[in-house]
Amino acid sequence: MLQGLVISTIQRLFRAWKARLHVIYSSYDNDKDILSHRPEDVNLDDWKHLAEHFVSDEFKVVRERNKRNREK
Repeated sequence: MLQGLVISTIQRLFRAWKARLHVIYSSYDNDKDILSHRPEDVNLDDWKHLAEHFVSDEFKVVRERNKRNREK
């Protein structure tokens, strides 16, 4: 029971952290600005990888699907 609580808490915190990173990423219009405004708690290689992930077709499909689901 405690293990389930710990796992669900970690999952919730990870999703919130990733959402915060996407908000920061979305605040800038070009790659130069995005890369120069990297959050302090993310190393440069991880930030580059996330920037690539946020523009991927796979991410866009999931984002649009989740957006439609939230509107229901």
